[in-house]
Amino acid sequence: MKSRIFLLAFLSLVALNANALTIEITEGTTAASPIAIVPFEWQGASPLPEDIASVVESDLKRSGRFAPIDRKDMLSKPSSSAAVIFKNWRLLNVDHLVVGRIRPTTADEYVVQVQLVDVLREKQLAGYSYPVKRTSFRRLAHQISDMVYEQLTGEPGAFNTRVAYVTSSGGKQPVFNLYVADVDGYNAQSVLRSNEPIMSPS
Repeated sequence: MKSRIFLLAFLSLVALNANALTIEITEGTTAASPIAIVPFEWQGASPLPEDIASVVESDLKRSGRFAPIDRKDMLSKPSSSAAVIFKNWRLLNVDHLVVGRIRPTTADEYVVQVQLVDVLREKQLAGYSYPVKRTSFRRLAHQISDMVYEQLTGEPGAFNTRVAYVTSSGGKQPVFNLYVADVDGYNAQSVLRSNEPIMSPS
């Protein structure tokens, strides 16, 4: 089945030909800032619902403004700014790091604490505590990415926005579907199905 996919950002409503929804920056700016997104400490007994740190890492890398280091290269994995050993991160030439912890409060609700730390100045730049439901972990991760991006660049982040894209099946009677998804392609939902071409969200 031949597919055509038009990716439509809500803010611009510009259609783009593509083969998949995935958007990836393969080459960032030469001044991409080295940053460490430390895996958040999980304080629950059951499996972690979503790896928030991994989502944040992917968001910031995709922006082209940041160069997250690999987890395997981390000399320690603190979960709070108080536990950061700054010399470890200076050895890795890291400018900033994000640390956090996740604590369940009920079977479906959690509290996520996150801190943004300046390694060179050895100080915390921001700290937040977020209540979140199990189904909203990825959305919260995008919010955290926006926070980090704005704190370090002075510009609003756009990781928690939504995009729309249209798919069409091949054949003599194609069917067109309009989907809405997170900016990284996850949580796609069909909002319109039509036998007529759909060129932009209405």
